[in-house]
Amino acid sequence: MVALVAIAAPRAAWAQATAGTVASGATARDHLKAGDKAAKAGDWARALEEYSAANALQPSAEALQGVGDAQDKLGNTPRAYEAYDDLLKTYARNLSQRTRSRIEKRLAELASVTGALSIRVNEDGATVQMDGAVLGMTPVRQLMRVTSGAHHLRVGKEGFTPFDQAISVPPDGKVVVTVELKQEAQTGKLVVREKSGRALRVLLDGVDVGAAPYTGDLAPKSYEVSGRGTGLMAPPKIVSVEKGKTLEVELEAVVSTARVEVHTSDNVGTIFLDGSKVGEGSFAGDVPPGEHRIRVERAGYLSYEKTVTLAQQQVLAESVTLQQQVDGLGAASGARGTRIRDGVYGGFQLGMALMPWGASTTMDRRCETLGATSCDTFNPKGALAAGYVGYALDPIGFEVFAGALADLARPTVTFDGVHGSDINPLVAAPARDEEFTIFRAGGLGAARVRGRFELTPSLQASAALGVGFSWRKMWMRRSSTATDGSGLQEEFIPDPKSYFSPGVSIDVSAGWMLGETTALTAGVWFWGETAKENARTAAETDRFMTSKAQGVMSKPIATPAYDLANGAQLYLGPYVGMQFGP
Repeated sequence: MVALVAIAAPRAAWAQATAGTVASGATARDHLKAGDKAAKAGDWARALEEYSAANALQPSAEALQGVGDAQDKLGNTPRAYEAYDDLLKTYARNLSQRTRSRIEKRLAELASVTGALSIRVNEDGATVQMDGAVLGMTPVRQLMRVTSGAHHLRVGKEGFTPFDQAISVPPDGKVVVTVELKQEAQTGKLVVREKSGRALRVLLDGVDVGAAPYTGDLAPKSYEVSGRGTGLMAPPKIVSVEKGKTLEVELEAVVSTARVEVHTSDNVGTIFLDGSKVGEGSFAGDVPPGEHRIRVERAGYLSYEKTVTLAQQQVLAESVTLQQQVDGLGAASGARGTRIRDGVYGGFQLGMALMPWGASTTMDRRCETLGATSCDTFNPKGALAAGYVGYALDPIGFEVFAGALADLARPTVTFDGVHGSDINPLVAAPARDEEFTIFRAGGLGAARVRGRFELTPSLQASAALGVGFSWRKMWMRRSSTATDGSGLQEEFIPDPKSYFSPGVSIDVSAGWMLGETTALTAGVWFWGETAKENARTAAETDRFMTSKAQGVMSKPIATPAYDLANGAQLYLGPYVGMQFGP
């Protein structure tokens, strides 16, 4: 264990001792004296620390010999060998004949119980362990001294297959270990064969993937493996593919000369054959002769079940008409059926209010009239909350739609103080940034026609179209800040503006039935209206930018009329909601 610790951190103690020496101000000679004192007292751990500190401050034969003696006494034979070997290579001329002979003799003894190990790894950042002790991260030292004998080497890195190997280091020998880390496989291999070599197409989860024998690399998970051929079929098997492993599956084909064809009267319903789902609305396939069970299910309807016995080359064709379940009063219950029943319905929706084509404000379309260097437009973004109520005459409904809508835009305008537009060059000064906040809110309503269609027993589609009107009120704030260092500022808030407009409403959605009369809806809505002339603020001639940084200063600032909206206002956005009723 001591040897392994020494391998993992051969000179950590030396570095720590050096740090302590610098902090305390002790000299190399002080540490040598302290090391000699500890050695005479038999405290070799302390002696190693002092000799290492002395050698770090001022390398010398005395310090390095002390390190070797301490490591030797502590049983760290590989580190003792390295210290003695460095001593002879560096300070042989400084040693007495008697000391050199002793060191050479001890070095030969240590060589007989240690050996050299070189570990070469093709990947940097891999963790190298020997006998459970971590040697470090690659790249490690090209050559290290270890105790002779058997060792266990492990090299690992995330995403790579670990390398494990037992090694044996001969006394005074050298062992080179080359490690090739390979990336772990992310898939598993599946091999499918037919037991007797018959021509068969392999099906994975019902999908034809090729002829048997089949070999494929697949994502680790469970698969249903079956086979089909001319007059042949292989019963399905559930198998599990594991990462990095090969799974061999053997299918056994049987003669399949009988045929089953099942379809429902309205092409809706789940068809099961021998307990396995085989189709929705219709199924046609080959089956082996013998007994088979047919079952058709649909929410809100009575199940259809039948057991048949088929002979070779027999074809069974079944047309199934499912019967709705009824409650104690004789009324249909469960699923809604294929028709949308008459009656009052309603719903609500919450969605985003986006204007991809913009609101056509002055900053959007007539930036040059402001005399600005540039305008950074910002399409309005907001939210819609709306509801509707109507009466359905299957499959058409007539409804009233109403909602509240709000949106926000934050365009910015830049004036460089020099280069105004050709239309309005005089207002380029002072150099400034103008930030606008335009908030609009109001209501809308429409009379609409809605068509609703059942796609499956639990899913319906819906679309609505209508015309109506809207009312919109708009607020604006302009914040101006000089960019020439003068500190001038100004804030302008004109009177709010409003307008009425005719509008067009379009709504397309899908609804998932949560019960007999409740559906969760998601869709896209559209609203179009037209902004009027009174969506424009009045021009101002007495606006000034002011500053109190160095006395009261002011400069006039151009304040033209601003269009808060202009022309067609087109909203579009996704929404979620709920619908109630038939």
